[in-house]
Amino acid sequence: MSLFNDKNSEENRLKEMIQSLQATIQEKNKELHEKEYLLIEQAKLAQMGEMLNMIAHQWRQPLNALSASAINLSFKNELNLLTPEFIEEISKFIQKETLTMSGIIDDFMEFNKSDINREFFLYEAVNEAIKMITPQLRNKSILLETEIDKDLKVFHNIKSIEHVLLNIITNAKDAFDSKEETTEKKIKISTQCDEKGIRLDIEDNAGGIPEEIINKIFDPYFTTKAKGKGTGIGLYMSKLMVENVAGASLNVETKNGTTIFSVLFNQ
Repeated sequence: MSLFNDKNSEENRLKEMIQSLQATIQEKNKELHEKEYLLIEQAKLAQMGEMLNMIAHQWRQPLNALSASAINLSFKNELNLLTPEFIEEISKFIQKETLTMSGIIDDFMEFNKSDINREFFLYEAVNEAIKMITPQLRNKSILLETEIDKDLKVFHNIKSIEHVLLNIITNAKDAFDSKEETTEKKIKISTQCDEKGIRLDIEDNAGGIPEEIINKIFDPYFTTKAKGKGTGIGLYMSKLMVENVAGASLNVETKNGTTIFSVLFNQ
């Protein structure tokens, strides 16, 4: 009888241990999901701030042009030099500039739309990212080169790849700010296709990444930027977005002052 009771007692203790372990695992999973959700929200806010900076940068030139036109119009009015032809010219110019500004907003809204995993031409994602960041690169005298095979198609989320590209290019742009002036600031985006799959490379000559930290750059909250200029979650989220689809990976290597981020799509 005692042996039977001892056996039941052991089974009950084992069941309690299993239940306790399951409860602990569920609690830890819940905590991980909550932390991941917070990271995603932080990444969204950080990228939203970057997007607003880009919009402000692209709006500055047409706004200055509109301001100059208003001053010119007022000046001619004071001197009684206004003519129907001049008013018509100014009117058409204002319409053109406001349409340009509206188009910039449309581009950014389209860029931020969600999408599903599907097959798409890789150059489409590259073109969208370039459209967003080109004015800032030009302002900092950074040369952007592309060597994209327009026939390459991959299966992924095109919006995720666009955001990853934008984040990596933005990081490269910022890296030039903290380095000594180079003879030529250059970012190159290229594609390769072989037996391993399709590879998208983003290469810059902003000085490279020190060997002692290169294994940490995809860690959450790790950043080399000055305080207040980086959250340390951009590359972490980029890796999550790329590797969220089976067969895709994001890696980095550095050599001779050059950094290369590679997105690999296994075919």
